Amino acid sequence: MDRAKHYLQRGHRHLIDILVDTCALEEHTPGYTIFREEFMPVFYMLIPYIKRWRSLSLKVRDLKCKVGARTALSTCGPAPALEYLKLWHVEHWDSPERLYTQIGPPPVVVFDKSLPSLKHINLIGVNLPWKHSPFLEDVSSINLGLHSDNVRIPYDLWAHMLSTSPDLAKLSLHYSGPRMEGPDWPSDVITLPNLHEITLKDLDLTYLMELFRRLSMPLVSRLQLQLSGSDFAPFLQYLADPPAPPKDVKDKTQAKETARGSVFPVLDTLVIKALECSAESFQKFLQCCKTVKKLEIGKAKIGDGLLEELMPKQHDELHVSQDKDKQWAPLHDARKLTGVTSLVPSGSGSRESSTDSDLSSSSVSLSTAKTTPPSEYSSLSSRPYPDIPLPELHTVRWSRFPSESLRSYIQFRRARGRPVKCWVVHERLRDAEMEAMADEMRKSGGDEKIVWFSRNDEEEEEEEEEAEDEGSEYDEEESYSEDEVEDAGEDGDDAADDE
Repeated sequence: MDRAKHYLQRGHRHLIDILVDTCALEEHTPGYTIFREEFMPVFYMLIPYIKRWRSLSLKVRDLKCKVGARTALSTCGPAPALEYLKLWHVEHWDSPERLYTQIGPPPVVVFDKSLPSLKHINLIGVNLPWKHSPFLEDVSSINLGLHSDNVRIPYDLWAHMLSTSPDLAKLSLHYSGPRMEGPDWPSDVITLPNLHEITLKDLDLTYLMELFRRLSMPLVSRLQLQLSGSDFAPFLQYLADPPAPPKDVKDKTQAKETARGSVFPVLDTLVIKALECSAESFQKFLQCCKTVKKLEIGKAKIGDGLLEELMPKQHDELHVSQDKDKQWAPLHDARKLTGVTSLVPSGSGSRESSTDSDLSSSSVSLSTAKTTPPSEYSSLSSRPYPDIPLPELHTVRWSRFPSESLRSYIQFRRARGRPVKCWVVHERLRDAEMEAMADEMRKSGGDEKIVWFSRNDEEEEEEEEEAEDEGSEYDEEESYSEDEVEDAGEDGDDAADDE
């Protein structure tokens, strides 16, 4: 505290970035962590400098700290320079009964309704008094998470927030979005002309479909999916081939009409953390991702067999160069190469199933399988291979699936004349065979390479997501808790991590 006081006093006119990370009761260490006794003294120290606040990230894990947050942010006054507001409430509720009983007061007005510089809003487990938050417009990024329907932003205010934010570049929805009220939402389409990134997590299929029918996002270049618990085949089919909007549907942003095609015609990066759908719908979706150059496959479950769609069966036959003096080895069936037919991330309680009981006799060993010489990659890449998924792929980030399936995919891309230049692979998959493959790439002098990573932003993000999930363990009752929690958040009792 003393060090922070000196910093604030010496900062003069410099803007301030603030992170207040409180703890839960069981985590509290007096003199080291911020908990109930320390909470208000922290804000008593900060509020006199509110005109210099550039960002506020506030994390709350205790209801009494939430009360302090309500008090602080409802009485602190305007923050004229605040660009980033990140409020996060996460708590262990132990049981749905305890969660149900935690009904708090209505949300409080924060910052005297005045945040004229606000560009980035991040509310996790926190809702605002939406009708009394006029600063929710002309923003550049929106991250909403863990809001049951009764505390979500009304659709008319959601539409206003989007349509008055022409420079909105990032949108993230985790079990949140506009409130489902009345029989139907208005059918007007809202175009987000500069949206480049969208993240969708733990959303209901019907809700997601209704939402997307009212959005146009022609310039999205990064899509992250974490969708499970239902068959999301209809959603993937919609992304691949959306129907033409009815003639009477208006575009509220007056954007120029674009040619029909996939929902994301310029998609560059695809991140799949969880997805449940049919193999057919996933394959159709991949086929529409012609422009994707970066693929990330993380910790989450992809339904049985979906990973195999990256290496479709129609490509399992041998491919031999028609150039007689430049023959290369056949692609061995990716499944036979490792014996894997059903892929689910290790560590998720799932397993790999083998088509053959004796891999040594019925499959081809990686150590003996002939591979495409790196010197031939350039000539191979110009040869057409119809329907190969993600033909422009040049970077793959791989962290949770087995190393055997990764080696299969490397071989698959090589044999199709579409080798991936950069494989970003987690250290946990660094076995002898992966080391040998990385060494071969280095010695070849070609474009391929394997880059290893260990703990980094990805794992920090995963920890954040796990913390969020802890706060939403009981989704059905969560709405009640969120009311209070979010109310507290309105006061700013929640704080979300930086994007």
